[in-house]
Amino acid sequence: MKDLKVFVSYRIDKDAEKIGDESFLPVLCGSVFSDKKTGFYRDDNGENISEKRLSYCELTVQYWGWKNIKADYKGLMHYRRFLSFSDKVYPESKEERNNGCVSEKFYSKKIQEKYGLTQENCLSWLSKYDVIACHPIDAGKSNIQCMKDSPDYHNYRDMEKALEILKRLYPSMSTTADEYMNGSQVRLYNCFVMRSDLYDEFCKWEFSILSELDQYLSMDKYSIKKYRTPGTVAERLFGIYCHYLKKEKKVRFKETQLVFLEDTSPKETITPFFGKDQVTIACNFNNNYAKVFSVFLISLLEKLSYSRNYEIVVLSEDISEENRATLAELVRNRANIKLTFLKPFRYLEGLRLKIDNHLYTTDLFVRPLIPYILSSYGRVVVCDVDTIVKKDLADLYDTELNGKPIGAVKDTVFYGYLNGVVPGTLSYAKKEMKLSDPYNYCNTGVLLMDLEMIRRLYSEEGIRKKIDNSNYRIFEQDLINVLFDKQIHFLDRRWNVYTYTNPSIKKCVEEAPINDFLEYQKAREEPWIIHYAAHPKPWWSPRSDFGLDFWSVARLSPFYEELLGEMSFHISAGLLSENNKKRELRLPLKKFFPSGTMRRERLKAAIRRFPKLKQFLKKFDY
Repeated sequence: MKDLKVFVSYRIDKDAEKIGDESFLPVLCGSVFSDKKTGFYRDDNGENISEKRLSYCELTVQYWGWKNIKADYKGLMHYRRFLSFSDKVYPESKEERNNGCVSEKFYSKKIQEKYGLTQENCLSWLSKYDVIACHPIDAGKSNIQCMKDSPDYHNYRDMEKALEILKRLYPSMSTTADEYMNGSQVRLYNCFVMRSDLYDEFCKWEFSILSELDQYLSMDKYSIKKYRTPGTVAERLFGIYCHYLKKEKKVRFKETQLVFLEDTSPKETITPFFGKDQVTIACNFNNNYAKVFSVFLISLLEKLSYSRNYEIVVLSEDISEENRATLAELVRNRANIKLTFLKPFRYLEGLRLKIDNHLYTTDLFVRPLIPYILSSYGRVVVCDVDTIVKKDLADLYDTELNGKPIGAVKDTVFYGYLNGVVPGTLSYAKKEMKLSDPYNYCNTGVLLMDLEMIRRLYSEEGIRKKIDNSNYRIFEQDLINVLFDKQIHFLDRRWNVYTYTNPSIKKCVEEAPINDFLEYQKAREEPWIIHYAAHPKPWWSPRSDFGLDFWSVARLSPFYEELLGEMSFHISAGLLSENNKKRELRLPLKKFFPSGTMRRERLKAAIRRFPKLKQFLKKFDY
């Protein structure tokens, strides 16, 4: 078998998932400036230009591979951009940062298989081609104009000097260079694989030009973007050389798609920070809920014991570094509390997530996979973050589950659905969800999960298949009830008191079976966890049910002003006032149907298209 070596350039200041198999060599770009050694090749070994990292970018890795590695085929790729070796063609992005690339959220073995990043597959392609390169992008204007239109990145005089050197050193390529630079086909990113002799010829040609260009460049006043001039000039040189190979040399040339990774961070795994005796609490949410989580966290901290150790695991894909730091500051002085952040979306990769409501996001489906995300943990309390804690969660964590895999509170609101508030729910629960007893349905806003037992009951792939095939009305909550039908230990209702956030929720509770209604009313007298599950939220309206409990804690949050701002926005938008609905709805209606001679005709035209509009307008005295 032929020997293939693809040099994959990795940053010294950022951890990233390693791509490809053993033929893809992870090389630290500018490793002369880093002590990181484990698991990476270094571009400061042997003959090298590692110290040019800031200006030459990934070319330091390309140079190192040229001077120090022997192989039949050599290539260059990046930690976040790589060639596709798939015969399938995928949709490409038009965004500036990944223009012309196929965009993927993150790297995984499935991505490796999808794009054929294996030695065997790559060599199969290379048996037919001498050069494989990323295809060009039609910029709609010349390469020259592209560079002139990006002064933050380019001083075009530097490119002119490079072209002058090219034409002087390689006069036979003069016409080819002009054709490429005046053409609109732009080949960026320096990603390719070549027969070794072609790789070496290309490097000799390219670095001879750049080496002389270095003598003319004066970059001490350049910004960090423009300081990468040798690297950006090299992108155009790469395009020129590819044009030359296709036009002048008798080589078998293959163009393929380039893949861009949105998130390059490696898949994370964690173990219990304080060991097996800790209390583990997990919350999953997106960055928009960070300020709400801070209120939950403060309420939690007020109740936690100083004699127990607690790890609070935040499962969030997009929480910002700034918000992480702000939240971590809240527990800084508590030696018995650890706040751990973990990105969970890798576990959802490849799944079809059916979410048909704009109020909900992908984060919903993290919850059923927590046993595998927290694969080293024995049990965990899982809480929605739109909650206020009134009791030490160690008491919930220690609750005996009597041989059941999960503990949860009965969902009184859902029982109102079953009793006719939402027609058809009982039939849906029996026929589609196939629940043995729909009146044993739980709310998943607060869960106690025996993770070891769940892992014995279901494999990770088994749960993934359930998610992939699910099409439930209440998304992951219905799914969890289906998964654990007849296997739920029902907790004291005080552990999850669902608030009267709006009249329809109150009606559901009142329509529930009498014993459930009475137990719910009793739990409201002394809630251990207050759950603001529906809309409007208390940070939208201070007069919501148990709203004062929320705001008494929110005043202590570092996000207090932001929460006030959000509430002010909702109030000013007129979305909350029950007493002024007519006035609030009439204002936007007047914008659509202003008074005057055209008002009647506009109304008639609208009613012809939407007959129900007439009844709606009458309802609001319009």
